[in-house]
Amino acid sequence: MRPVELLHEAWPATEAVLLHVAGRPVRASTLLVLVAVLLLGFALERILGRAARRRLERGGRATPATRRLVTELVRIPLAVLTLSLALDASGLTRAGAFLAWLGRVLHAELFQVAGTRVSLATLLTGLVLVLLTLWASRASDRVVERAARSNPLHRPDPGTVATLQRLVHYLVLVVGFAIALESVGIDLTALFTAGAVFAVGIGFAMQNIAQNFVSGLILLVERSIRPGDVLELDDHLVRVDRMGIRTTVVHTLDGESLIVPNSILVQERVKNYTLDDRACRVHVGVGVAYDSDMAAVRRVLETVAADFPPRSRAREPAVFLVGFGASSVDWEVHVWIEEPWDTPAVRSALHEAVWAALAEAGIVIAFPQVDVHLDRPVEAALARIGGG
Repeated sequence: MRPVELLHEAWPATEAVLLHVAGRPVRASTLLVLVAVLLLGFALERILGRAARRRLERGGRATPATRRLVTELVRIPLAVLTLSLALDASGLTRAGAFLAWLGRVLHAELFQVAGTRVSLATLLTGLVLVLLTLWASRASDRVVERAARSNPLHRPDPGTVATLQRLVHYLVLVVGFAIALESVGIDLTALFTAGAVFAVGIGFAMQNIAQNFVSGLILLVERSIRPGDVLELDDHLVRVDRMGIRTTVVHTLDGESLIVPNSILVQERVKNYTLDDRACRVHVGVGVAYDSDMAAVRRVLETVAADFPPRSRAREPAVFLVGFGASSVDWEVHVWIEEPWDTPAVRSALHEAVWAALAEAGIVIAFPQVDVHLDRPVEAALARIGGG
């Protein structure tokens, strides 16, 4: 029994005709049922729309435009369904006829792609799949991070986690977009064939881009360079900030951001201070005068190295006599530190400590000297010049 008929039995006064629309009588019961279903449906639509928006806001990664789009994708179908059910419940029309008309609209051909018919329904399906793919790619980052933190016995370093997140992110995007294209009706086999021909045609013009792209994949797989690593590039100390599929962004000690093509990191010689161990050795050279007590010099330098606060206590420092220069006997002091990024500051502090210790011990730090010897003819010539 329809809701209108139930209302007639419970409240006979609602059978009164209020107006006529297109020659059909509209009773009070019809309007009551129509308004009630519309209010319930639109209330449900608002509740679900707000729930979807809050869910996206809680994640913190969706942009305002994405949140609005997802909210509308939830609300519009519910609003259409509510209207159709309200018309059917009130007796003004049949939901089946309305849904049949809606089906014809959704499946009407809009255009063709390589002989494949594309309708509004396929476009909406592809759009929903793309949105789900983007959501899944963002969710995969959190899943990988939680999985890495879930094992208290073995937690990989942040660089490894970030690399794994990028690999999973790209994998989800490729699979999701492939499914979305298949749902629209685009043949991926033909697309890949055309893409291969196109790639061969422009490959010679885009060698650097392709080279950097392949190098990015190599870096992601090999993990020889990871976010957070400290590198030496062109005699400059840099820290890896983030790694992309084509370029890598690094920061210098001066706070500058450098965009480095991935091919440079793969093909050229790069010093990675943090590949296997973050410990780094800092060495400082000093030259003392030849008439110095070399045993005392060694004792002073060893004391400086042993008492140097920034050094790592896990490894012992070392002092070496490295050579005999033109004006000095050359020594080197080696200490280990735990953070390579602090190398310039630690080297400066070690220089100051060596200078202060040698000065306190009365040991002279040598500097270049030149002895000039004049023979007698030159002395006589100079005397004549002075006398004239």
